[in-house]
Amino acid sequence: MRDERSDLLSLAGELFRRPSPSGQEYLARTFVRQHLETCGFGVAIDRAGNLLACRGIPAPDEGYPCLSFHLDMVHDWQPSMPRRHQRGTGALPRPFSWRKEIRLLTWDEAFTIERGLIHTQGQRILGGDDKCGGAIACSLAQHTGYPLKIIASVEEEIGCLGIEQVDPSFFEDVSYALVLDRRGNRDLITQIGRRSLCSASFAAQVIAAAASLGHQVETTKGRRSDALTIAGYVDEVVNMSVGYHRPHTAREYVVIRELWTASCWAHACLNALPRPRHLPYHARPMRQHTSSTQPEIWYDICHRCGRWRFPLHAWDGEIIEEICLCEVIPPLW
Repeated sequence: MRDERSDLLSLAGELFRRPSPSGQEYLARTFVRQHLETCGFGVAIDRAGNLLACRGIPAPDEGYPCLSFHLDMVHDWQPSMPRRHQRGTGALPRPFSWRKEIRLLTWDEAFTIERGLIHTQGQRILGGDDKCGGAIACSLAQHTGYPLKIIASVEEEIGCLGIEQVDPSFFEDVSYALVLDRRGNRDLITQIGRRSLCSASFAAQVIAAAASLGHQVETTKGRRSDALTIAGYVDEVVNMSVGYHRPHTAREYVVIRELWTASCWAHACLNALPRPRHLPYHARPMRQHTSSTQPEIWYDICHRCGRWRFPLHAWDGEIIEEICLCEVIPPLW
């Protein structure tokens, strides 16, 4: 256990040493590729620069679990950049002019460890978003032997451009995806906008995996991320907290204990979650219309309590604690 924790911290440190602005992820991508190849993965780089890795062959009736994170980070603005870029809003400009600034940092330059926190003393953006997710994925690749797929996408921070260019066939035999990219340590994103990323029963199983470690998590809504694109191909997708805080700023920091807890949580999910083999995305039948006597099952998250809500006929006794009762029991306010 101690070796696994040490390896996780070492992997995170190696990634923090490798700045990776959107469009210039080559230092981080090379490290991740070499590490995964030593762990027995076949690794390919697509035309967009995404890293796609696969190891093993699942049972005939099973699919692959998939771990996802992004290689790029929000980079520090250089003082010499035009003011309109320093204070701009919306999508970040691609920083191709910074190539001469991208180099391997020394350990002392990259970060400081103090009182269980990893930070840069306000000198630069650490890159915990999403190098924490990368460290967890690389650690699980090293310390598990499951058939597994891993996606390390590029250009997520400028509009999820990389993940949108992944060949859909990569997802055909994926049973579920864990997107390792969320601040804090208690969030489980199951919905982005009005789009549900997974079924209520799958979310309950992910929560139960955390509970088996004594870790309490809460479902919540998230903003646009790679998870939204992946959910277009994979039935069950969640976005999990990985221990970074104050992302995109020089005050960013990572709580080592939370990073380790997130890694254990993801490991527990790989152990516990079923891996049924789904139909390929292009081969799925068209959605059938339901009759008035059998209303369609729909899923949503209550804005009051943050729990799942759906019709009474779809209740499952195993997930009763995760079901919203606001419409059954009138609120007191």
